[in-house]
Amino acid sequence: MPFHKMPHSITPLVPCALYIVPGAFLHIIPRMADLTGRTVGKYTLQQRLGRGGMAEVYKAFHPGLNRFVAVKILHAHLAEDPDFLVRFRREAQAVAQLRHPHIVQVYDFDVEGDLQYMVMEYIDGRSLKDYLDAYFVRGEHLPLPAVLRLFRAVLEAVGYAHARGIVHRDLKPANVMIEDKEEGGTLRVKDEFPSALTLSPSAFRVVLTDFGIVKMIGGVKLTATGVGLGTPAYMSPEQGLGQPDDARSDIYSLGVMLYEMLTGAVPFDGDTALAVLLKHAQAPVPSLRQSRPDLPEAFDRLIAAAMAKRPDQRFQTAGEMLAALEALAAASEKTTSIKASPLAALWKKRAARASTSPLPTAVASSRAGRGRWNLARLAVGSALFLLLVLGGLFASRLFDAASLDAPARATAQAQLDAGQYQLAADSFTAVLQQAPEDAAALLGRAQAREGLGQIPEALADVEQAIAVAPDDPEGYAERARLNIQYGLSDDMAAIRADFDEAIRLAPNSARAYFLRGWAALNFPLLGDSPNPQAALADLQQSVTLDPQNAEAQFTLARALLALSRPADALTLAHRAVELDPRSPLYRKLRAHVQAALGDFHAAIDDLTAAIDLLPDPTPRAALLAERAYLYHRLGNPASAQTDLERAVSLDSTPKLARYVHLLLDPPLPRPSPDELAQASADAPDDPIWRAIVEALTEGN
Repeated sequence: MPFHKMPHSITPLVPCALYIVPGAFLHIIPRMADLTGRTVGKYTLQQRLGRGGMAEVYKAFHPGLNRFVAVKILHAHLAEDPDFLVRFRREAQAVAQLRHPHIVQVYDFDVEGDLQYMVMEYIDGRSLKDYLDAYFVRGEHLPLPAVLRLFRAVLEAVGYAHARGIVHRDLKPANVMIEDKEEGGTLRVKDEFPSALTLSPSAFRVVLTDFGIVKMIGGVKLTATGVGLGTPAYMSPEQGLGQPDDARSDIYSLGVMLYEMLTGAVPFDGDTALAVLLKHAQAPVPSLRQSRPDLPEAFDRLIAAAMAKRPDQRFQTAGEMLAALEALAAASEKTTSIKASPLAALWKKRAARASTSPLPTAVASSRAGRGRWNLARLAVGSALFLLLVLGGLFASRLFDAASLDAPARATAQAQLDAGQYQLAADSFTAVLQQAPEDAAALLGRAQAREGLGQIPEALADVEQAIAVAPDDPEGYAERARLNIQYGLSDDMAAIRADFDEAIRLAPNSARAYFLRGWAALNFPLLGDSPNPQAALADLQQSVTLDPQNAEAQFTLARALLALSRPADALTLAHRAVELDPRSPLYRKLRAHVQAALGDFHAAIDDLTAAIDLLPDPTPRAALLAERAYLYHRLGNPASAQTDLERAVSLDSTPKLARYVHLLLDPPLPRPSPDELAQASADAPDDPIWRAIVEALTEGN
């Protein structure tokens, strides 16, 4: 059996790692000693998870944050290059800036003695390679809906990284992790034998790992003539030949991965790495239909466009490849008996409209977090390129008015996502001059006008979108959100009717359920006051439909905390932070949940992270005052006093800091009962604030 086809579960462990290019000498890389049980920096290594030619990965525990992490320790021989540490830090810093739900989050990197290591989120799951091997052993293929959803996620992640100048250079199924979980959050599969693995088409998270590793060690000469870094079965021709590469090398590797996901085998095999590399450079890509005659021929054209020998003949971006995949998935639903999952259908519907809306908790910050939809919008913008690639299969769409308007709309959407609201409004207006009934453009301009503070004008655009597209759920959801968020209407019955209509039209829309639940939690949608109990069902449904939406996890945790259910809220708060560890709001919420559970040390850790992430001095001052109170409760008055001084330096009139100061110095006069009652009403969902007010009330 060729080496790259051997299932992971029976791959022999060899004492070296070997990658070669023509003319390269062999170089043996010794295995590291097992470091299980050792403490590296702040992390206790508990279990070695995997070994590779570049690094070894351990499951570790960080006691300060009470969480598991993955620690990747690079091989010691890499430090022989005097420039390595500089390159290691530079690339680690770049990778740590990536914030995407389908890219593993890098938390830390450091050097201890001769060990260079990176600390990442721990993914409680298995690799895509494990799943492919399991299906291969059973003689089965990965279900097409699962392939499409998995590959979309990988394309989103790669496109996001490429847009930030980071190329992976070692894309392969072993670097794609999958968390396949039950609704309650437990792993669906606990079996130790990969041959028993199956994949649910709707309840898994996809995470791409190992960004930046190849470039970190790219300057290290592992052989006398240099080694091609990567994995031969997935390497582009230019990588295998030792030529300069760029983001289009990742596109080639993606083509190989998609081929393997559809057929169960990589396109080129061989008894040696050199034989495989030569086939990548010279041999034509074999047809998928040799092993999958049930697939449309257009899949062959898509993979051929990704795996062209010359980089300039491939898809030039991950967005272009996703455009082809989306159109092909839509065509496959019509021409085969295999139907896409509900999420896939929602993706295509959103891509066709090229429209999205901000998340309501913080309009400005939420737009920055909508990167997961950006590639879907690019799918529309790349329609003409797609027609060239896939030939006549989709030629009937060439004269579709929506396709002709798509590039201009995609430009406007990109401006909107970049926060260039005036430019976006002007661009959407230009689209509407050519297509006055373009509902997607109307909704896009509404978002731009909202960003400019032109709320009545934004609502007028949404009203017009509903008029021209009465079956589009987004219009109703946006009208309800604008009316309740900005107090444009007091007719709660009409607002509820809009939310209900959005859900009727899109019963599988996580966002529609989220908005209705968010409204019930924050506004008197169902009575005289906000109703967290009434919000629960919608927010839970939203999380079930889209478990990767950090805002939904965060909002459901808020509702549970408001209902005095902090133990239930903690899991959701953890998940929100895992999905977006750079959000100070999510860190603050988790600190509040942990404080409500009495874990003041963990709460202090999260408040510290939130303080570091917040740019605005006023909210930083409030969090410093909350942290001071926790230090006070832990019997650390010196740290509490330091935090209060910092809070006052940031905000000259911090009410909360003044209250904590009164607790530290009991002889000082207390606030009046009326003032304390008002203070309690000011932050009903903040357990630390409430505890401070209650302590002062008891002292009166």
